Amino acid sequence: MEHRQREIVDSQCEGVQAESLDTLLLIAVQCMSSSPEDRPTMHRVVQLLESEVMTPCPSDLDDSNSG
Repeated sequence: MEHRQREIVDSQCEGVQAESLDTLLLIAVQCMSSSPEDRPTMHRVVQLLESEVMTPCPSDLDDSNSG
């Protein structure tokens, strides 16, 4: 999967951080495991997303206050 992230992300998306994308891809791979016991629960997926990926950008916070 080395350097293939660019094939997944829409070319019009700007500012996608490689580390965040790697985390998302790892979560996706775990969710698709053929062994049910290896798949994370939805609660765990939410925890992973919140802790690793879903930190608000300063620009996101500014947009929410200006509308």
